[in-house]
Amino acid sequence: MDFQLCSSVSSVLNFACISMSKIYCDNAAGTPVADEVADYMDKIQREIFGNPSSLHRFGQGALAVVEKSRRQVAITLGCSPGELYFTGSGSEANNLILRGSLKPGDHLITSAVEHASVYQTALELRKTGVAVSLLRPDSTGKISVEDVGAHIRPETKLISLMLVNNELGTLNSLKELAELAGEQNILLHSDAIQAYGKLPVDINNPKVDFLSISAHKIYGPKGTGAAFVRKGLKLEPFVYGGGQEGNLRAGTENVAGIGGFGVAAELICYGRKMLTNHLKQIMESFNKTLLDLKIAYHINGHSAIPGFVNITFPEISAETLMINLDLMGFAISAGSACSSGTLEPSRVLREIGMDSSEAEKTVRISFGKNNTVEDGIALARAIRKIIERITKQEVISNG
Repeated sequence: MDFQLCSSVSSVLNFACISMSKIYCDNAAGTPVADEVADYMDKIQREIFGNPSSLHRFGQGALAVVEKSRRQVAITLGCSPGELYFTGSGSEANNLILRGSLKPGDHLITSAVEHASVYQTALELRKTGVAVSLLRPDSTGKISVEDVGAHIRPETKLISLMLVNNELGTLNSLKELAELAGEQNILLHSDAIQAYGKLPVDINNPKVDFLSISAHKIYGPKGTGAAFVRKGLKLEPFVYGGGQEGNLRAGTENVAGIGGFGVAAELICYGRKMLTNHLKQIMESFNKTLLDLKIAYHINGHSAIPGFVNITFPEISAETLMINLDLMGFAISAGSACSSGTLEPSRVLREIGMDSSEAEKTVRISFGKNNTVEDGIALARAIRKIIERITKQEVISNG
């Protein structure tokens, strides 16, 4: 049995290695785990196996890991460790905040281009008696502060708008939103999952009441997120059955994942400026090569994230481009990883005015710290080769 299990695990790992793209350009979906993070998590899994809720030294050793990580992540946000709650993902953090702060009769203002974990949660809350206003973006994906103000009602309890759109990279005016929310005594939540680690994120500048982040966007482990909840604010628990995470999330903590989150947060905090410069160089080389090769394309939104671009290639479908790039050893995506497994046109792209034909020819490319300037050039050249081959085949077929 043990031999069969080991063989099965080995087969999965071998398949992953064989099928893994050589040049990974989908860092907006998830980043490779940093070596320092993986090493620390391995050490925790092997040596720190106690339950953090236990009073003996094994349990207290595990608790120490959790609380150290809480301090590490809190420092990067400018909040108190006591205001930070670990979750199983960024999506769970969004659910915790929306579901925990709203009740029937309340009014929520959010947008039609939010991440699915906010958008779908808003639709579900509407069924329970929460009034929901889904604001439309402009052609770049940005939400107008004036539009937010126009939708405020006496019963408006929460404004929930992402800091950076996860498909377009467009930055919302969080400072003006925070001023508006403060003047109207309305709570403000921002999904900062795509922005965290790439842009400065400070819960006091601008001042927000709730914030969501995730480890797997900053070279940390998947399955670990966090919610900032400003001191004095109360949320209804998301998971019942234990007193973990300030009674908000029952269940034994993922000690290794949380530990990895702490290390990743510390690394990204001190290395962000250098990483930003590196990603800008890659993107400049990628864009220059596209122009030099005379590839037809247009960029969507106004990406504030270095190394991130939402781009339409009118001569080829996104699906065809992605499959052919994958065969050549490159990984990109057609949008949010939460919906990239479907062939439906992106909700976000439709909301900014794209028709289905244009949306189906749009991809998201996101470089990371493991990429090089040469990767950007190679990706542009590969795109050119694929477009030439596909268009030539279509001409022959039509002829």
